[in-house]
Parts: sequence; structure tokens; C-alpha cells
Amino acid sequence: MIEKLKKRNLLSIVPLKNYIVTKGGNFSLEKQKLETELTTEMLKSGKWEQAKFKDFNFKALGKPNDGGHLHPLLKVRAFFREILLEMGFNEMPTDQFVESSFWNFDTLFQPQSHPARDLHDTFFLKEPATCGDFPPEYAKRV
Repeated sequence: MIEKLKKRNLLSIVPLKNYIVTKGGNFSLEKQKLETELTTEMLKSGKWEQAKFKDFNFKALGKPNDGGHLHPLLKVRAFFREILLEMGFNEMPTDQFVESSFWNFDTLFQPQSHPARDLHDTFFLKEPATCGDFPPEYAKRV
């Protein structure tokens, strides 16, 4: 009969859970505040002998630190990089932090009298004085 009623959705079985609560060994009617650390006042007065201390958890991970923030200049650099990429510029994969005048000025067709080529706007190195690591046929076209 129960199976027929379950098939017609006229009966549903609900489990019933019962709990029995009893007083434990540390039962108390008022809440007791446990001490978390040993202080010099407790040592001087002798209160530490009667005090109950909270158990120390040696496996606790601790508070996570807030390290790892970007430097403000790196944030600005990333911001400008995104703007230039959105404008259609491509990022060249290079690990050279110093480029020759050829790549910085000549390939961009900047005239020799351009103010950006002045000594106060550009850093020039004495060693090496020249750079010859560019393709000769490309240099002829430039």
C-alpha cells in the first residue's frame, strides 16, 4: 500500500532525527573566560596558578599577510601599455633595455635635427660607440 501511494505522490517519507543532550564534564551555568596569554601582572600576583588557559593551537596558519602589491609606477606602466595595445600597437618581445640610435631614431625617420636627439633628452653610451647588429639591406632602405 505504501509503494502505491508513493508512486501517486500522495505519500513522502521524511526521516526523523532525535538528539539526546546531557551535561558534560565542563558544564557550568555561567560562561567562563579563559586566559589567552600569561602576563607579568599574573606572575607577580600569583593569579596564574588558579587561572584556566585557552589551549594553544600550534597548527594554526595565522593571519594572511597583505604583501604583493604592485609599485605605483608599475601600475602606471601597465595602464599605458594597455592603452597602446588597444590603439593597435604591438609589443616587441625583447630583453634589451638599451637600443642603438638606429632603432630609436633612424627607423622612425626622425630627422638629425630633431629635439629628441639632444643630449639632455637621450642617454648615449661610450661603450660600444657603434652598433652593427641590424640587417644591412634594412639599413640601406632606412
